[in-house]
This record gives sequence, structure tokens and C-alpha cells, in this order.
Amino acid sequence: MRFKKEYWDRIIPKLPLFFYNIGGVYDRLNDNTKALEYFFMALDIQEMVLGPNHPETAAFYNNIGSAYESQGDYDKALEYYFKALVVFEAVHGIKHTDTAVCYNNIGYVYDTQGDYDKALEFFLKALNIFEKVLGFEHLDTATCYNNIGGVYKEKGDIPKALEYYLKDLAICERVLGLEHPDTAMSLINIGEIYMIQGDYDQAMECCSFALEIIEEKLGKQHPTSQIVRNNIEVVREKMMGHKEP
Repeated sequence: MRFKKEYWDRIIPKLPLFFYNIGGVYDRLNDNTKALEYFFMALDIQEMVLGPNHPETAAFYNNIGSAYESQGDYDKALEYYFKALVVFEAVHGIKHTDTAVCYNNIGYVYDTQGDYDKALEFFLKALNIFEKVLGFEHLDTATCYNNIGGVYKEKGDIPKALEYYLKDLAICERVLGLEHPDTAMSLINIGEIYMIQGDYDQAMECCSFALEIIEEKLGKQHPTSQIVRNNIEVVREKMMGHKEP
């Protein structure tokens, strides 16, 4: 049986999302090879239907970049993140959240690769957009503060790291509350900074409060609980050593 052209005109535009959803299932199953296979099938049709310079096509570039990042293929991840960025900058400009998300994704890859100057460059670009478009109280802005704090920590600029981690914490506390797991993660980061600075009382306070939240909300068997308990043990040993004559 032959299908009429009108049928294919209706079906073809829906195929990219169909293939993308299948790829998403494989992605959640951690089968990145299969996920990429279906993502590329979706992309081929999307480029044919909408063209390579459409923002919806750019979203597919971004998703493929994410899949490559999950595989640890950072060069390919950057290739597709930059493809998405070129389109978003051209279509939306440099003050749109889609552009900011691209900057953020690129920053993550550079951070993972240990190129902290490049990571900081792109995280700051993302932050500039999020602050202007979403405001200083938005969780995406908080995530940027956290990312920047992490880069400064890796660069050894501990005061700057603490500055940005505290900004992240302030938003998490106001938006999510004092007993949210994301607030606890902020406290863990700040506790580690205080530990590095030798401020063990503050480190213990942050880690202990974080542990209470994690155990209550995620359970005592959650991997993060063990990480925080280990941090507390290290702080306790440092405090004991600090008190010895």
C-alpha cells in the first residue's frame, strides 16, 4: 500500500521527537551508543525539515553533546555544544537562557578537562545572562554560583570559592528552605572550604547540619551521607591535632 504525500507531510515532522524519545530511554539506561544512534537519526530528519540553523535543531546538537559528555568523549561533546551555541547566539542573541545553558554546558566540559580558565570564562558568561534574565534569586543563577565556586576552588583561590559558594547557599536557603538536599550540598561545599582554611569549628557546623539534612531527606545509606561522615571525621581529627601541644 502506498501512502499519500499528505500522510508523510504529517508524519515526518514528528519523527525527530519519536527517535529522540527512544534515544532518551537508552540514555537513561546508560547505553550511550544506542542513545547516540537514535539522537543522530532524529537530528538527520530535523536538519532536513527545519534546517541546521533552527533553534530546535540546536537543541538536538546540545543533546548529542550531552550524550558524548556522558561517554567521556569531551572533544565531541564540545563540538556539538559549540554547534548549538552558534545557532542560539545567532537566533536568540547573547542574552537568552538557551544561550546561557550552552555556555554552562561548555563550562562543565572544560572544568572536567581541567581547563579552569576556559571553564570560568564560560560559567561567567552563563551567570551574566542568568542574573539579568532570571534574577539573583533563581536556582539556575545559584547553580552558576556553585559552578564558579568549584572552579575557583580548583584554581586555589579559596576566598573567591567561598564567596560564590555562600551566594549559592543564600539562594538555596531562600528558595528551597533550610532542609532541602540542595541546601545540604551547598553546606558541604562550604564546609570543605572552611576545612581548607583551617576554620574547623565552622567546617564542623556546616558538615553536621548537612548530614542531618541528608540523612533525614535521603536516608543514612545514601552515598552522600558517607561522604559527609568522612568529612566530619577528617574535621574532628584536624581539631584534635590542632589542640595538641
